[in-house]
Amino acid sequence: MKAELERFQKMAQAGEIDLYYGDEISFTLDPCLPYAWQTIGETIEIPAATSERINVFGFFNTEQDFFVLEKITITSEIVAACLDQLNLRISKPTLVVIDQAAIQVGQEVDSRREEWEERGL
Repeated sequence: MKAELERFQKMAQAGEIDLYYGDEISFTLDPCLPYAWQTIGETIEIPAATSERINVFGFFNTEQDFFVLEKITITSEIVAACLDQLNLRISKPTLVVIDQAAIQVGQEVDSRREEWEERGL
């Protein structure tokens, strides 16, 4: 797998394909500090705000090009919608590297694979 990914990276550097990486991430103002180094008996305090969690699924490449779709809950349908949108933007063969998370390989994503491949994604 590593050798194959290196081959795709070289193809992208040569301009033969576009190579994107896709994943989801969550943002919130709620601090997450599970532990910290401190002097015994000293308490570390961090002022914090709270906020709603914002979940984002997106694609990025090494050329600093990125594309995101924000939603409250990321599902296989949302991932498929993101791939649909990316599919509309491509101008040459494009490879997207994603992990095996259930939402990224679910039925909704798998059912559209042939359609995307026909356009070069």
